[in-house]
Amino acid sequence: MKTLKPPLAFVKTNRSTMLASVLTLFIVACSPEATLPSGNPAVSIPNTINDILSHQHREKGHVERDKYRNPAATLDFFGITADMDIIEINPGRGYYLEILAPFVSGKYIVAGNYDLEADNNYVRRSTKVLYDKLESSEIYKDVEVAHFDKSILDVATDSVDAVLTFRNIHSFAGDGGAKSSLKLFYDALKPGGILGVVQHRSADIPENAYLDSLPANELEKSGYMPEDYVISLAESEGFAFEATSEINANALDSGKHPKGVWTLPPSLSLGDENKDEYTRIGESDRMTLRFRKPEG
Repeated sequence: MKTLKPPLAFVKTNRSTMLASVLTLFIVACSPEATLPSGNPAVSIPNTINDILSHQHREKGHVERDKYRNPAATLDFFGITADMDIIEINPGRGYYLEILAPFVSGKYIVAGNYDLEADNNYVRRSTKVLYDKLESSEIYKDVEVAHFDKSILDVATDSVDAVLTFRNIHSFAGDGGAKSSLKLFYDALKPGGILGVVQHRSADIPENAYLDSLPANELEKSGYMPEDYVISLAESEGFAFEATSEINANALDSGKHPKGVWTLPPSLSLGDENKDEYTRIGESDRMTLRFRKPEG
């Protein structure tokens, strides 16, 4: 795997600079009333899920979303343990990054299309969001970054214990990428490895709305997918479906909104229009699915 790193502090630091910094920190730390320099705050890194969820490194907005995303119960349902090697696909603004980075003692790899010099403005913005996040705290120092798009996942075959994807499958489906992405996840997993999926759910959307031939911009009108269809997609690429959970269900969400899932929090894409009603509904109804790559 070609590991991508933010081209900032890691690149700028040479051996002599690093040694000087270490000596400075050692001298300051030995002082009876020492505090670390303001640019290098001491970091107490939690390692249990409950401690991580209440830790100060998490963004306030992410903490507020815990009631909809139920991270402790979701990771437990997937069977995630600290000693696993894990890939998270397209981590977005880092909701689960904040949780998994301090929790995982094995490899934790975030995979997406990251390029600060890309022609695509969305790719550039997403890359900057991720790199800024990784540089914001010592908690993220061991996180690895790998390239992923529908044609490549730049990790070794049979190399990880779990692949996790949160609210992403709809974004793969519209440009022919759903099956190819799932095949890449399958190949990356060790035999017996876990695929954990959380995805916006609506039973009212016909399956043919998500054929791989459908243009991606059509999918952007909804973001929702039928649960049976997502299961069949994964099974078609060799995964064994193990279980579904209602951990992230929301009975208040009809799945029928003017701007699809983005009508609801946290996006609230209609602004103040019916904001109170959409806030009352909360985040989308979601399927939570566990698959496994068969042994042998």
